[in-house]
Parts: sequence; structure tokens; C-alpha cells
Amino acid sequence: MRVTHWLSILRLRIRSLFRRASVEQELHEELQQHLEQKAQEYVAAGLTIEEARRKASREFGGVEQSKESCRDARRVDWIQDFAQDLRYGARSLRKSPGFTAVAALTLALGIGPCTSIFSAVNAVLLRQLPYKNADRLVLLWGTGGHTVNRDQISFTDLQDWRRGSQSFEEMANFDSFVYTLTGHGETQRVRALQVSDGYFRVMQAAPQLGRFFVPHDFEPGGQPVAILSNEFWQQKFGSDPSIVGTAITLNLHPFVIIGVARRELPSLPDSVIFRPPSQIYTPVVEPYSAENRTGRDLRGIGLLKAGVSLPQAQAELNVLVAGMQKRFPNEDGGRGVRLVTVQDDLVRNVRWTLIILQFAVLMVVLIACANVANLLLARSTARQREIAIRGALGASRARLARQVLTESVLLALAGGSLGVLLAQWSVGFLTRLGTEVLPELRGVSIDVPTLLFVTLISLLTGIVFGAAPALHFSPIDLAGSLKSGTRSTGPSSSQLRTRSLLVAAEVGLSVVLLVSAGLLLKSFIFLQRVNPGFDPSHVAMTFVYPPRLQDAPIAQQQTFFRNLLARITGLHGIESAGIVSSVPDSGDFDTIRINIWGRSVPASQRPMPDRYVVSPGYFATLRIPLREGRLFNDADDLAHPRVIIVNELLAAQVFPEQDPVGQKIQIPTPGDFTEGTQPYWTIVGVVGDVVQYGLAAHKTMQIYAPYTQYDCPTSNLLFRTNRDPLQFASDVRAELRRTDGTLIAPEFASMDQVLAGSIVEQRFSATLLTIFGMGGLLLAAMGIYGVISYLVTQRTSEFGTRVALGATPIHILALVVKQGMRPVLLGAIVGIAACFPATRIIEHLLFKTSRLDPLTFVAVGVVLIGAALLACYMPARRATRVDPMVALRYD
Repeated sequence: MRVTHWLSILRLRIRSLFRRASVEQELHEELQQHLEQKAQEYVAAGLTIEEARRKASREFGGVEQSKESCRDARRVDWIQDFAQDLRYGARSLRKSPGFTAVAALTLALGIGPCTSIFSAVNAVLLRQLPYKNADRLVLLWGTGGHTVNRDQISFTDLQDWRRGSQSFEEMANFDSFVYTLTGHGETQRVRALQVSDGYFRVMQAAPQLGRFFVPHDFEPGGQPVAILSNEFWQQKFGSDPSIVGTAITLNLHPFVIIGVARRELPSLPDSVIFRPPSQIYTPVVEPYSAENRTGRDLRGIGLLKAGVSLPQAQAELNVLVAGMQKRFPNEDGGRGVRLVTVQDDLVRNVRWTLIILQFAVLMVVLIACANVANLLLARSTARQREIAIRGALGASRARLARQVLTESVLLALAGGSLGVLLAQWSVGFLTRLGTEVLPELRGVSIDVPTLLFVTLISLLTGIVFGAAPALHFSPIDLAGSLKSGTRSTGPSSSQLRTRSLLVAAEVGLSVVLLVSAGLLLKSFIFLQRVNPGFDPSHVAMTFVYPPRLQDAPIAQQQTFFRNLLARITGLHGIESAGIVSSVPDSGDFDTIRINIWGRSVPASQRPMPDRYVVSPGYFATLRIPLREGRLFNDADDLAHPRVIIVNELLAAQVFPEQDPVGQKIQIPTPGDFTEGTQPYWTIVGVVGDVVQYGLAAHKTMQIYAPYTQYDCPTSNLLFRTNRDPLQFASDVRAELRRTDGTLIAPEFASMDQVLAGSIVEQRFSATLLTIFGMGGLLLAAMGIYGVISYLVTQRTSEFGTRVALGATPIHILALVVKQGMRPVLLGAIVGIAACFPATRIIEHLLFKTSRLDPLTFVAVGVVLIGAALLACYMPARRATRVDPMVALRYD
């Protein structure tokens, strides 16, 4: 019975909402029937028809009041009122197209960038990675080297951690690799991931075809095997189900395909494997041995057990590492391990940058809100006559405020819609600018979560900027406001104060944005001025990977590269060419521990310089200056004593107050050597320092070995030209193929691009924050202009009177500018004070720049005051041209 009653009520309310006219007619007829029935009762009692109806009406009460009571019982008035407010608000905005367009565009300038940054935050920081139990997937990075706690680790060390740890379900090594695939159509380079036993258990993957690796696949001397990624299997082999058991040729060696991975096994992120997505998997074939403990050329990944936290696992491994440091002081002394989730490692360089940019763009939104709030305050002053009429007709202050808020929300939604269109363009710009910093930005788009964010931010902004005029409704002088021919009465003192405070808030927020942008911009300029230690102009590089040189003797490698360099330098327009194992400023690294002749130093305390294997022409190609001694020449081969070149930093730190030339250094050397029989190399020269880990990184010690005396199966080719080096790419590519038909036509990059790539993160943050800062300044200037322009209009008669009494244009100009600059100066003071704590957030992004840099603060002050003066001057100049006779008749 109760259910039926409530269903009847619900049905009535729905009909009242969507069939209002019909329900109202039914209500009117029902009330009239009750009145008529009551009147008939009085007629039966002896009254006349007229007397009966009057008495029935008195007892029944007002018909309209009764209707209102019935409507309240249906509880749909608030919905109908809201719909009415929406219609009225839309009609009101449509009648003021200029105001609506300016306000919506102002909001779009704030909401659009805010949306694009949120789409990046959502794609990079909030979106779940496409791996099973991604929150338990952990990378194991080595510590104690040059690469800021992201060192590689050895196979032997990880196997020890694997055996001793109770926090992980599984651990494995991995490393990215490139093979040359031949025999299946055109020769091509194939991206591979070499993995140790346990990798697929870490990734919780199962094969679609065949099987994954088993222990005997990792034993040296066995048949090489490979597993295809699902995408590569489809693209290269047409999803052939019989592919398992067939052989493919990689680096001129046959590999048997033993399985195909499922689609649910995505590649590790680019920033983790340092190459694009893996197409095949091959086993890591390394023996567990003490000698292999120092061979740190692999990376580690593990799967935490359910319920084990990252700090718990880190504490356990710290204990294991401490024990290994005691047992193997020469190999593991000073080395540690750092655990980090794949998600955190992925966003390590941009997490704070994106968060800072999101806060910055929210500040731009607040500036836009303050701007629109000022516009609405001015509009509400101009609408005093309309508000007075509505108040006289019975509209309450709450109802009027609700109407203003409804209009504000409509305006905000319109601005949000324009903001989405602006975001579509700005997302493309963001992707182009930031892909080098974070490849995952390629997946940024305006998706459903982003649209929900736009809707939410639009509603919030509508409430924020609509609150200012809604809160300033005061008792209105109906007689004055309704008097025929009278214009609007002008803003109240509270409205003027509110508008001034809004301008001050805009200016304060702009100061914080501009100071932050200025600091990052100055830092970026300093970075660009850093001397990299070489001349990158007119130099190009490419990676050379000859399959025939894998496991080839040094003499064969030497012959290949000598012939290649002769061909390249023989090309018209190429001045010099050289090879190097690791390109400077690329972020790549190859570090070794060295021992000095005649010194007894524990292995853990020995220097760890960067190692380069180069050709004699390398130094001339990059114009790395020779400081002392000589450079390599063709006579430095295996038939002569081993020689090396060091940089200035190593010479100064290892041989202080000594001549480094002639000193001997022991380095790990290819060949049949043990730890104790490693040969000593003689220093023959000292060259200038070059940057290896980015322009913002500190200098490192460096050692150069000649490719004629050191193993160098793969290398980077660099060549200097007399014009744009990339114009020679096709000629160099042709010579590579003539030298060895199995060489793949590689990609080329200029060294200027390599150099610029080392500061992409700084360029990304500085560019976007500068754009947001300038946008905030523009919006603030618009707000100042709007306020002063409106005040000039309101005070036209006053200015006319002043001119009539003898005031000069300079006096009028000074009066207007003074009034306009007062909130600007207040906002600037508050903004500068806010910069002291706010700039701490970006302090870690600065390079050779103090967060309280006085030059930046002064420059921002000059720019801001200049923009504010210009915004005040234009309406003030209009005030100086007021005709006294016209102004005195203005009222």
C-alpha cells in the first residue's frame, strides 16, 4: 500500500514537471469543483447563489494560494524556477552579445590551457599503466655511479638479491638491444629486449603460441632462440600460426622462434628501455661468476609479493647489499640498489613539472574568473533598474542572486565549450613540445575524464565569478531607480572595493606567474650558454651497428672502421669524420673503475671515469681542444704500447701537481685478463672536458681509448661538413651500404639537436610557464582596463565639472591613473610577498639562478607596471577629452 502511494506521488511529480499546462488545468478544474460543491451546500441551506459563492470563497481561501500549496506539495517548483532562470539567463546573455563574447573568450583563455595540462596530467600521472598489478611492478636501479641513482646492475648481483629476498615473487634482468634481421624481405633493424630467467613471470605473461624461455635457453653455447611480440608477429609474419619452430636470421646467426607473446604483454616504457617498443625477446646469456659481478650492463625488474610495501622491500635489499659489500668489497664496495615503481620512474622528470604547470594554469583560470567577476559587477550596476523592477514585483534577494549565479554558470559553460576547442589545438602544441621529455605524451587526448574535468571546472568558475555580483545586492532605491529617464545610479562603495580587490588579486597572481616564468627563462638562457666542451655546429651523427663485427677480433673491427672512415672523409663537402662509443651530451654512459700505477687504493674508492672508444679523427671532428701531449694516430695499434687520453678534470683530480702525460692507468681491457692481470695504459694526452649527462649536469672524469686497441663492435659515426650536415645523410648512407651490405640505413641527427635534447625538460617547463605568465599578464591588463574604463564612464560629469572649474588634462590624467594604479601596487606587493614561498616549488628546476633573483623581480615589476600604466592610460586619456558642456548635461 505504501509503495503504491509513493509511486502515485512520483507519477504526479513527473507529470507536473513535463506536462505542466495539463496538470495546471486539472488543478484549476478540481479547485473550481470544490468551490461549486461548497456553494451548492449553502444554496441548499437557503442562501442565494451569489451569497453562497461569496461565503464558499471566504471559507475556502484564495484560489491562487491554494494552487501554490498544491504545487509545493508536488515539490517541483524549484525545478521549474531553475528552468525559468535558465531561459531568462540565456535570453539576457543573448541580448548582450558583446559582453557575452568577451566574457566567454576570457574564460576560454583560462579553461583551454587548464584542460590541455590536465589531459597531460591524466595521461601521465593518473592513468593506470597497461601491466598486470602495475603497482607491484618495481625497477631495481644501481646506485653509487654517475647517473643519479639510475645505474645499471650486474647479472650476478641480481641473482644474489633474487635468492636472498623474501619480498619479491620474482626478479629478472633485462637490456635493450638491436638486431639486424635478414632473409625475410628487406633487411631491417629489429628492436629487442634481452631478458633473464623469470622476466615473463615478473610480467605475469603467458604465450599465445609455443612457449617462453626455460633454464637451458640461457646456457652459453646452445641454440639461439627468440620470442616474437604479438604486434611484430602480426606485422612481419602475417599472424602465421606455424611460425613456432622456424628460424630467422639475426645478426647473421640463426635464431629459432620458440613462441609468440600475447597482446596483453606490452613493451616496457621507452624511458625504461631507452628505445622504442620491443619487437622480439632473446635470452640474456651470461654466467653467474665473481668476474661478472662488475659487468654492470643490465637493468633489473621485480614483482613485489602481495601486501609487501616498497619501503619494506627496500629495507630488505639494503640489508642484502650491506652483506655483499662486506663479502665483495672490490666489486660491490660503494654500490647499492634503489627500488622505484615503473610508474614513478616513468614520470620522474616531469611529475613536478606537470604539477607546477597545473597549479600555474589554475592561477590563470582564477585571473580569468576575477576578470569576468569585474565584468559582471559592472553589468549588475548597469542593470539596477531591471533589478529594482524585479524586486518591486516580489523577487527576493536570494532569488535575484540565484538568477545571477545561473547566468554565470551559463557563461562559464559557454567559456568551457570554447575552452575545449582551444584545448584541442593546445594539446597538439603540448604534444609536439613535450614528447621529447616524455614519449607517453603522444597518447594525450581530450577524453571522457578530461571532458568531465572541463565541466567541473566550468561549473566551479561560474560559481566563483558569479558570487561577487550575487553578494553585492543591497536594498535598492526603488523611487530613484524607477524614475523615468534616470540612468543607472553607479556602483556602491562596496562594489568599488570589491572590483579593486579583484584587480589586486589578478595582479598578485600574475606576479607569481611572471616571476616563476622569469626565473625558469633566465635559467634556460644560462643553460644554453654552457660550453659543452665541443663545437656541435655542422656536425651530424648516426649509430653504426655492423652485424659482421659481433664477436669479431679487434683487428677486423679496425679494418672495417678504417675503410668506412676513408669512404666518408672522401665525400665532397665532408671535412672530417670519427667514431665514438658514446656520443657526448647524449645521456648515454659507460663508466669504469681505474687503478693508478704505484698506488694502493681499495676498489670501492677508485675513480670511476666515463670511457670512450674513439678514432683519431674524433677530436678534430668535434673540435675538442688538446691541452697537453698528443692525440691518437694510426700507429696506435695492437703492435704498439697501449695508450689513452684523459680529460682535464681527471688530470687535475688524479694527478694534482703532477704531469699526467706518461702516467699509467689500469683499466678493464678486452681479452683473456683477470682482475689482477689487467694491463696498464699510458697517458699520451690531455683534452678539454666535455659534458656527457646534459648541460645542467656536473663535469665528469673521462678516458679515451683508441678503437685500434680496444673492442668496439658498434659505434657512433660523426662527421663535420661545410654546410648543413643532414644534407649529406643520403650520401653517407650509401657509403655505409657499400662498405657492408648488411648495414641498415640508419637515422641521422645533428649534434645541435643532440645538444638541444639534453635541455628539453627545461625548455618544456620554461616555455609553458612563460606562456601562462604572459597570458595572466594580458588578462590582468584587460581587467585593469575594464575597471578604469568603466569608472571613467561613471565619472564623466565629475570630470566635466573639474574641467569647467579649471582642471588641466594632466590633472585629470593623474587622477585617473592614480586611482587605477592603487590596486595594482597593492596586488604587486602581495604578489612579491607570495613569491618568497611559491618559488621554492621551482627551485630544483633552476640552473645557476637564485629563486630570489633580484634582476628577475625588477624585470617583472617593470613589465607589470608598464602594462598597468598602459591599461590605465587609454581610458584616462579619454577622460581628458571630456567636453564640459556635454558632461554637465550627462545626468
